Amino acid sequence: MSVKHFAVTAICLGFLLPICASAETPSAESVRQSIEAFKAGPDFQFAPATISRAQAYLGAAMLARDEQKPDDASAALVKALQTIKEAEQTSDNYQQRFASLLSVRKSAKDTQAAMANENDLNSGEVSARQLLEQAEDSLGASIKAMEAGQLNQTQEQATNAEKLYRQALDIMLPALSDKVSRLISRAPYAAKRHAPKTLAAAKNKAAELRAYVDGLSETAPSRPADALYLAQ
Repeated sequence: MSVKHFAVTAICLGFLLPICASAETPSAESVRQSIEAFKAGPDFQFAPATISRAQAYLGAAMLARDEQKPDDASAALVKALQTIKEAEQTSDNYQQRFASLLSVRKSAKDTQAAMANENDLNSGEVSARQLLEQAEDSLGASIKAMEAGQLNQTQEQATNAEKLYRQALDIMLPALSDKVSRLISRAPYAAKRHAPKTLAAAKNKAAELRAYVDGLSETAPSRPADALYLAQ
């Protein structure tokens, strides 16, 4: 290689290296926006501690920048971005692994919302509301254990949470079934004439719900609150 060629190459590298470093190091603002976007989305509930670590790295980067330590600031920003990706992966893993639990949770919470004004939610030695609160506590403990890498505790708490959600559903479903049946029986002539498909769907959901409540089916209906929405 000639001296001239070497000099040109060195000059090019001198320009390219800062560009590469800049491309690899995210800006503090882009990291902040990524954190806020994650916190505002539905996945945040499954990795709250992990995203808190990302915020801590961002804070460290800002402090290093104020103290005129650019290398430390860059390293902290890179670590923050990596931790955001870790939070995304943790959330995805939890939702995939415990899809059944989260499905039962949605059914229970939707039913609770549909029956919010019913006294049946608070009746009995242990109310549906109390069971749902206990289930949420177990779910939170399961997520916390997952983030800490405690797999046995993760599974144990998840199993307990699903059991509690199902118990809450078993308390709420009889009242839901009765309410749906009343609404269907009182359906106005206009609904029967102009929305026959909706009414038929409501009746099918009601029959599925009643079969479970009466012990004729061992399979809990999916999305039981839909029966109420269809009947209204």
